[in-house]
Amino acid sequence: HYSVTASCQQSGCGMRSKQVAKIMRGLSSYHILVFLGGCLMFALVTSGSTVERTNTSAELYEVRSRLQKAVEDLNSEYMAQTHVKAHPPTKKLPTYKKLRILVTGGAGFVGSNLVDLLMRQGHEVIVVDNFFTGRKDNVQHWIGHPNFELRHHDVCQPLFIEVDRIYHLASPASPPHYMYNPIKTIKTNTEGTQNMLGIARRVKARMLFTSTSEVYGDPKEHPQRETYWGNVNPIGPRACYDEAKRLGETMMLTIFTP
Repeated sequence: HYSVTASCQQSGCGMRSKQVAKIMRGLSSYHILVFLGGCLMFALVTSGSTVERTNTSAELYEVRSRLQKAVEDLNSEYMAQTHVKAHPPTKKLPTYKKLRILVTGGAGFVGSNLVDLLMRQGHEVIVVDNFFTGRKDNVQHWIGHPNFELRHHDVCQPLFIEVDRIYHLASPASPPHYMYNPIKTIKTNTEGTQNMLGIARRVKARMLFTSTSEVYGDPKEHPQRETYWGNVNPIGPRACYDEAKRLGETMMLTIFTP
C-alpha cells in the first residue's frame, strides 16, 4: 500500500551501487535481512516526498509492528547461532608466572587431560595433533579461549614455535593403532622427537618425553627397576613401538645429559 520513489543521476548511482555491493558481500545473510528490514521500516515511518501515503495511520502502525517483530526474530536467531558457550574456569596468573606450553598429541586421552590441568592452572597451551588417534572433541571445550591454540600438524614435519615447556606425548599407544602403520609409529617417536628436541634446544625450553613400559619387552622382573634392561624382541610385531620409544629415550639422554 505504500510506494517508495527516488531519483538519482546515472553516474552517481553506478558508483554508489558498487560501494553498496562491496559492503553487502562482507555481511552474513542475517545481517543483510536485518539491514533491509530496518531500512524498510525507516522508509515507512518517515514522511516526505519519498513516501506516498495511501492508507490510514492504523495500517501504517500495523505494518511497522510486523516489520519490527520480524527484525527481532531474525536477531534472536542470529544470536542463538553465534552464541559461544562459556569455557571451564581457569586461574588468572600474573605474566611472570604464566608459561607458554606445547603439548604434542594433546587431543588424545592422556594429552587432553594434561591440557585440562594446564589450562585450569592459567597457562597458555598450544596443542599439536595430527588426529590419527586423537579427537578434536577432547579439547573442543577450550577452542576459542584466549590461552588456547589448536594446530592440526604432524610432529614429523618441522614446527616453528616459541615455548617455555614441551610435553611430547604424540604417538600411537594402542597395539592395533601402531601395528596398523609401523613406519609412521617409528617416525613419530624418532623424527618427531628429534624435531621437538630441536625446538627445546633452540629456545632453551624444558621437555618431557613420554616413554612406555613396553621398552622392557616381556620382562622377567616385576616390578621393573630403572636399571633393568628388559627382555626385548627387536623384530617382533610390536617392535615398531618398543624400539622407537627406546631410541627416543636414547635421544633425550644424548641431548640433555652433560
